[in-house]
This record gives sequence, C-alpha cells and structure tokens, in this order.
Amino acid sequence: MKKHVFLLIKRKKVIYVFIVVICTMVLGFIAFLSGGREAGKAQEGNQAAVKPAITGSKREPGHSIKNPGKASENMEKAYKPSTLKNNGALENKVRGSEEDFADRIMGSMSIEERVGQLFIIAFRQDIGGNPVTRVNDSITGIMNKYKPGGIILFNENIAGVDQTVRYIDDLQRISEIPLFIAVDEEGGRVSRITGENELNATKIPSMEKIGNTGDPELAYEVGKIIGRELYALGFNMNFAPVADIKTNPLNRVISDRAFGSDPKLVADMAVNLAEGLMEEGVFPVMKHFPGHGDTILDTHNGQVIVDHDMDRLMLVEFVPFISGIGNGIGGIMTAHIRMDKITQDSKPATLSRDVLTGILRDKLEFKGLIITDALEMGAISKYWSSEQASLLAINAGADILLMPLSFEEAYKGVIKAVEDGLISVEKINISVKRIIKSKYDLGLFDSQREIQDPVKILGKMEHKAIVDKIP
Repeated sequence: MKKHVFLLIKRKKVIYVFIVVICTMVLGFIAFLSGGREAGKAQEGNQAAVKPAITGSKREPGHSIKNPGKASENMEKAYKPSTLKNNGALENKVRGSEEDFADRIMGSMSIEERVGQLFIIAFRQDIGGNPVTRVNDSITGIMNKYKPGGIILFNENIAGVDQTVRYIDDLQRISEIPLFIAVDEEGGRVSRITGENELNATKIPSMEKIGNTGDPELAYEVGKIIGRELYALGFNMNFAPVADIKTNPLNRVISDRAFGSDPKLVADMAVNLAEGLMEEGVFPVMKHFPGHGDTILDTHNGQVIVDHDMDRLMLVEFVPFISGIGNGIGGIMTAHIRMDKITQDSKPATLSRDVLTGILRDKLEFKGLIITDALEMGAISKYWSSEQASLLAINAGADILLMPLSFEEAYKGVIKAVEDGLISVEKINISVKRIIKSKYDLGLFDSQREIQDPVKILGKMEHKAIVDKIP
C-alpha cells in the first residue's frame, strides 16, 4: 500500500514538473514574440529619427519647411538641427545659452571690435592687380587692425581645392572671432566654385530650370549639394537663394536666377533650398528684399525705381520672404532699389528705414540678420560716400555692411558716428549680438567641427545623379 501511495505521489510530482516546464516554455515563447515586435518598433523609430540622406529620401510629413503657409504661426522659429524640432524645453535651453555666450563675447570687445563685426569685405586683388589666393602681409594687417566680421570670396580667389581650404583656414586662424566666410553660390550663371578652377564642383543648373520642375523636394536636395560642397571647402555663408519673382520678361539682371513668376512656387522652392543649405552647415541668405524681379535697369550701374504699392508687394514680391521668415530664415539681403510708393525718404531700400525697419523688422517681424547688397554697387556708390552709405544703412536697420567701396573710410566713419552720437551704441550692440548668436548657432565657435575631405565631396556621383534629374 505504501509503495502504491509513493508511486502515486511521485507520478503527481512528475506531472507537476512537466506542467511547470510546459508553462515556462509557453511564457518564454510569448515573451520572445512580444520582444520581437517591440524591437521592430524601436528599429522603425530609430530609422525615422535618422536625418534623410541627400540621395532623395523624403522628409517626414508635416516638416515645417514644407508648409510655408504656416509662416505666421512660426515667425520666431529658427533653423535648428532635427533633434531640436518640437522640443520647446531643449530649444529654450539652447536659446538661453546662446544669449549668455553672446553677452560674454561682447563683454570682452571694444567698440572698435564691435564695429568691425558689422562688415563683410573682399580681398579680390593685391596692389599689383593680381588675384588674391592666400593670406599676405597686407591682409594680415587689415584683419588685425579692423577685425571684420566676415570675408566674401569670388572666382579669382578660388583656384583649387588645397589652395581654397588653406586660404580660408588661414583667414580664420588670424581672426580672434570666427569669420563668416561668404560666397555667391546660386547655381546657374552665378557660381564661384564651378568656374575656371580645379575644384571639380557639381555644376548646378539655373534656378529657373529647377523651378520649372515644380518640385520643392528637388530644390531641397540641390540646397544640400551646394551646402555640402561649400562646407567641405570651409564656407559657412551663402548669399542664396534668390527669392525674387520674375514678373518682368525684360529683366536681364535676375532672369533665370529666379525660380519663376509664381509667388507661391518661388516661396516653396526658395525655402526648401535654404533648408538644404542650413542642414549642411551653411547659413542661407535670401535675396533681394523687397524684390528685384520687376526691374529692367541694373543696380550695379545706377538707381532703379520699382513703382509698386504695399498691396501689390504683399501679394507678390513679399511672399517668398514672408515664407522664409515664417520658416526661420537666418539672413535676408537687401536690394538697392527705390520703392517710392511705400517710403517717405526716396532712398534705396538698403538705406531706407521705412523699408528695413518699418516693413522688414516691424511689419514682417523678421528677427534675423539684415545684410546689405554690396555697397560698392553704382546705385549706392554713385550717390553716397562709403561713410555716408554705411551710416544710413545702419540707421535704416542693416546689421551687416557688405563690401563698401572703401572699407577703411566706412569703418572710420561708423566709429566717428558712434562717438558723435549719430549712431547709437545700442544699435551697434543689437546688431553685433545678432551676429555673434548666428555664428554660435552655426557652430563656428566649436573647435571640434567635423570636416570631410573636399576631394571626396566635390562633384561626387550622388550629387551628379540628383542634378541629372533636372530637365
């Protein structure tokens, strides 16, 4: 009897152990399936978080830059890396840190150094008339004495990859505050890195051809190509995209530099190209406000008058700029055109407080850098001295003065105007703070910036494959 009871108990234990083993296996299998699904979700999430490559992958739906119609809802939204988008707390932290950083930098600067930051200048030829392709004693002296905020390069400054990289590096090395290294790289006929040099940069078709595709995503990809190749050489600012509306078929100044004649199309294309530039570390500057598309004469040669009222401008010329502002464009370049129907001073927009402060700052709520077109152009230099033009532009609302005919005269004139109370120290400080914050946002103060080999970037097959999509 005892033996039978023992066997029964033993059999029950075996059954119990068997049941436990089976349950454990089932639960483990369920956990495995659940873990696989969660891992799949995590992998999908990780893939979604990766920045799209320039190979043509689409950005996420609802991307701010793809919705220019939301401009009025995002007037203060700045370009930020994708990890900061829709993250208010982190963005406020970054914004707070940039304010503190700018204050610290400015606290160590004299008024002379602050005034220097207002200028972007060019070294095109030396005293012998030869193209400047390297830092020489004259350049070193000017940089040490006046401490300009930026340098713009032209075709004659760019001969080859190694030369361009070394020249830009040397310029940055002798400047205490990082420089804006600027260029006009629009694509089409306005290109500095695809001229008669040895760079092998990707040749970008005209903006008109890109506009004809009607594809803002293509404009974005083109912006990334331009930005990536410029950044590899050391450039960090591009005076592009052109945001003018081509409404006058006789306009030869803008012509195929514009995306087209439809304001919404131009807005979509310009904003997307600008984002492509910024994502590659190059500061985009929309031009030419308040709109250069309906002109026949050339402001390089003399004064140009556009006879439009505010209603027309808001419906046509201003549309791309409003869209850019709403999507956080960092810089806008002015045009030297007179707009007598909307101003009381009969001055070109670059020198008009009615235009730069009254309209661009106050009415359109632009918070970024206002940069003049080159002050050496005939529409300015034929009527005002470098000193006069600089004073008028600053008091009109400009933050950066591009290429006055005489940099030394302009610089000394601004210093004297501050001393005489004709330009307020507060105005200088506001502009310099915008400049320092913009440089900070670009990462120019970061010594650990990652630079790729330009030889491997310029003209790479992936870039040419995208350009080949353009008819």
